[in-house]
Amino acid sequence: RGINFKIDIEGIENIPLRGPIILAPHHVHDHNDPLLLTAVINRNLHFLGSSEVFFTYPFTQWIFHKLGVLPFHRDPNKFGERILREKQGLEEFGKKHTRGSIKKVITLLRYGECVVIFPEADTINNPTFSRDADFLDPFLGSVYFAVIVKKKYNIDVPIIPIGIKYLDASYKNVLLRIGKPYFIPARVGDQDWQEIKKELNYFARLIFNEIRALSL
Repeated sequence: RGINFKIDIEGIENIPLRGPIILAPHHVHDHNDPLLLTAVINRNLHFLGSSEVFFTYPFTQWIFHKLGVLPFHRDPNKFGERILREKQGLEEFGKKHTRGSIKKVITLLRYGECVVIFPEADTINNPTFSRDADFLDPFLGSVYFAVIVKKKYNIDVPIIPIGIKYLDASYKNVLLRIGKPYFIPARVGDQDWQEIKKELNYFARLIFNEIRALSL
């Protein structure tokens, strides 16, 4: 099917034209969302995507490689456990590529690139998910990478929340709202691991609440 969107955009000025940034969009449609962001944002985008999609759909794997998507293995205890049981070899595929993807994301941010991380990780394989209204619990990836790059290279990486709302069943009429950037405080990462996890969860939830507000 054709890729023709009617897009209303608010807040595009919140995305800097240079320097490292993490875009944190709401994830509504597994294929349209990356294409939409690539079409409207004037940056070279690098996406972090689930290894389930790479493993399960060869054609999608080819498209995602062209879009600069890096495969990432999610925690099976939190999400996708059924898929991991059913798809033989998926876990090995995911773990093999995840370490390289983590290093790649850190390097991209270090050198001023733009990385897209969907906090909800995915929309598929979840029977309770309604594309129009519901939200999945956020993962910590965007906050984690911002903290790592700050601690390792003393580089501040803003996280920019993005709301995506498809206005009808065609998924071609879209409202895109881009929020103000969040900066993770420098103190995060200096505590013991339990305190760091609390901080990561706090800021992940704070940013995701803004993503939710922008998407409604």
